Amino acid sequence: MFKSLCDLLHQSSRLPNPLWSPARTILTKKHLRWHLLECFFVCALPFILLEAQVFRDFMAMVVPTMKLPSRQRLSTVLLPRVRDDVRKKVVNLINAHNFVSLVTDGWANTNSSSIINFMVVAPGMPSMFWSSWSTRSKQHTARYFAEVIGKVIGKIERETTAQVVSVAAGLP
Repeated sequence: MFKSLCDLLHQSSRLPNPLWSPARTILTKKHLRWHLLECFFVCALPFILLEAQVFRDFMAMVVPTMKLPSRQRLSTVLLPRVRDDVRKKVVNLINAHNFVSLVTDGWANTNSSSIINFMVVAPGMPSMFWSSWSTRSKQHTARYFAEVIGKVIGKIERETTAQVVSVAAGLP
């Protein structure tokens, strides 16, 4: 799932693949940083990676002049910007289809908290993870699920959601 979104974002980028044309690809530090942040967000990389010496050494070898952001700056300032940009791209991909389906899956995490994941799917489009909701102590009624699903559909900015598929077996 994440791999397909990473590939999709790379394909939608206007940059040529540096493996194929390294001499013609000149990237600014700002552009490199943006793509690094996009990797952290889309591939769900742990922020502690920025403090790992092996990662810092690798980045210094690849881009000696680039200063890596701190974990705090990554999580509080930079990542929300990238998230918004990636979300716009995903919404555009979703809106390019006449109909989409919203797939939900309920599960319990290691703390026994109920979680609902939302995926958007359509023929010819890679499955897109949209969001997760923690239901906390909310009772799992039809009305509650209808409200949550309505909010997700509203955020997807779709007027034509063909179906909602829910798998919630085993939730308390």
